[in-house]
Amino acid sequence: MKVHKNYRVISTAGLRYADVIIPLNDFIEVGDIKGYTELPNGKKIHLTKQDIGLSSAPGFRGLGGIQVVTFSLPGPTLGARLFYEYKLVIKSLLYLPRLMPRTDCPTNRVVVLLNWESKIKPRFDSEGFNFAPNDSLETLGRQFKKRDLKFFADNLPEIVAEPNSCPERFHILLSTDNFSYGKAGFSSISWQEIGYFFAKLSVQPQNKIDELKPLTQKLCVGSITRSDSLRAFFNFVADSVSYVALQVSKGDFTPHRCDVILSRRFGDCKDQSILLSSLCRAAGIEAYPALIATGDMPEVSSLFPWPSWFDHVVTVVRTPSDDIILDPSDKFSGINAIPPRLRGKSYLVCDGVSGLKTVPNGPDPAVAISWEFHVTGMVSDVLSVDFNVNFANDAAAAYNEIWQDGKNEQAVSLIQSQLKFAGWDISSFSIGERIKKDDSLLIGGHFMVSGNDVGDAWNLSVPSPLSTYLLQNLFPDVRITDFCNKNSYRLEESVIVDNIFPGLMVGSEYSDSWRRQGLEFTDEMTIDSNSSIYHRRFDYSGDLLPAVDYNAFRDFLLSRKDQQYVRIHK
Repeated sequence: MKVHKNYRVISTAGLRYADVIIPLNDFIEVGDIKGYTELPNGKKIHLTKQDIGLSSAPGFRGLGGIQVVTFSLPGPTLGARLFYEYKLVIKSLLYLPRLMPRTDCPTNRVVVLLNWESKIKPRFDSEGFNFAPNDSLETLGRQFKKRDLKFFADNLPEIVAEPNSCPERFHILLSTDNFSYGKAGFSSISWQEIGYFFAKLSVQPQNKIDELKPLTQKLCVGSITRSDSLRAFFNFVADSVSYVALQVSKGDFTPHRCDVILSRRFGDCKDQSILLSSLCRAAGIEAYPALIATGDMPEVSSLFPWPSWFDHVVTVVRTPSDDIILDPSDKFSGINAIPPRLRGKSYLVCDGVSGLKTVPNGPDPAVAISWEFHVTGMVSDVLSVDFNVNFANDAAAAYNEIWQDGKNEQAVSLIQSQLKFAGWDISSFSIGERIKKDDSLLIGGHFMVSGNDVGDAWNLSVPSPLSTYLLQNLFPDVRITDFCNKNSYRLEESVIVDNIFPGLMVGSEYSDSWRRQGLEFTDEMTIDSNSSIYHRRFDYSGDLLPAVDYNAFRDFLLSRKDQQYVRIHK
C-alpha cells in the first residue's frame, strides 16, 4: 500500500503536519519513505535517514499496543510545500488500514496492490471511491475473481480544520471469508465466528480464574447486592490497572493473562476487559469481553463480519433483562452509566454464540443545563440576584467530577467566571445549596451588582449565559461542511425580575423562535402582577445539521448576543 501526501502550509497550525506518525506492528512493514520541504523560494530540503525514528506509542487507543515510525520534514515554514510518501507491506488483511478520510493521519492518495492465495475469498464494502481509472463497480467485482487487484483512491476528502465535522463517506473496506492468526485458522462468515475468534484468544485457564477468588472476596467485603460487587470490581480495575497500550509480540489482538496484568498493574483495553470479566466469573457473575466499534462510520452492521472493524474492548455483564456494558478505561463509565463515546455503537459479546448488537443511546438529552436567575430588587443601590444552575446527564457527570472533595474552590471559581464571561458584572458572589446525584447536580447561590457597576444611567442589561454557551461551545465558527455533534442538547434559561422596585421598565410580552429539523430555539417574555419572566430554550437532537442551517442559526445567535432582557432606570 503506497501513501502520498502533498500540501502547502498556509497557517501556523499547518506546521504540525510536518511531523508524521505511521502505525505498525508485527504484520506491517514500513519502507521507501521519501519526503522533502519546498521553501517559498523554491529550495528543497530532503528527508534523511537521520530524520526517521521508531518508537512505542502508548497514547494510541484501540484494540492493542502498537509501535510507530516517526519522521519530521525539515525546515517547515509558512508558505512552504510539504511532500512525503511511504510504502506499507501488509501481511494480513486484519491490519489493512481503512481507506477512508482521517484527521489524525491525513492522506491525499493511496494505491493498494493486493494478491491472495486461491483458498482465500476476498470481500469488499465500498462507497464513494475510485479504483482503477475509468473502471466501474462491476469491473472491480470481476477483478476480485482473479488473485490480484490494483486499487487507487485519489483526493480523499479532508477538513482538517473541522475535526468535529460529520464524517465523509468511506471508500473501501476489504475482508475475507476466512483468515489465519498465529498458527490457527478462523472463519469470518458470521458475527458469531468473529466472537468465537476473540473468545479463543481471551480465554483464561480455570486455574487462573480460581486464583482470583481470594481477591474477589477481599474486594467484596461489605457488598450486599450483586451491584455492590460489580461496583467493587469495576472500581478496582479502573483505579488499579492503568490504561497503557504497548506492543508485545501479538499484543494487538491477544490479551495477557490475569496474573500478568495484576503483576504489572497496567494494560490496554483488552487486558482491562479480560481482568474485569474474569473477576466477575470468579465471583459467579456471568461476564464476557465484548468487541466494540467506537468510530463514526462506517456502520459496522452494514459490513461483512471482520475482526478489524472493532477498535475497542469492553466488558459485558449478562442480566435477565439486558447487558451491562462496563468500560474501565473511560472515566465517564460506571455500572449505571454508558460513556458517551460508546452510545449507539455496534458491539459483539465474545461468547461464540451472540450476534451483533447496538449499545443503547443513553439519556435524552445527553447534555442538559438549566440556568435560573431571580432578580429580587434594588436595595441601597445594590441589585440582588439569586441563581440556580442545574446540570443533568452527561453535563452532571462532567461537573460532578469538578465538584469533588478538595476542588470546591476551583469549582466555585469556574461557576463565577462563567457567569462573568456571560456578562453578569458581579460585585460579590457566594455558593449556597449544592445537591449532587448520579444523574444531576444543582448549584445554588447569590450575587450582587452594585450601582457603580450599573453606571450613572442606571441601565442594567441582564445577560444570557445560554447564548454565550452556544456561541462558545456549539456554534463558534462558520462551517464549510455539515455538522453533527452526536450528542443531544437541552439548554434552558429563565430570568425572573420582581416588579417591586421603582424605575423598573419592561417592554411588552413577546414570543420568538427559530426552528429547523432537529433544532429548536425559543425566546419569550411574560408579565404577571408580581414579575417579568424571560425564558429561553434550546433543543438539538444531535443529528446532521446542514451547513447553511448551521450558519444561519449562528448569525441569528450573534444578532441577539447583546440583546437586553430588561433595563432598570434610575
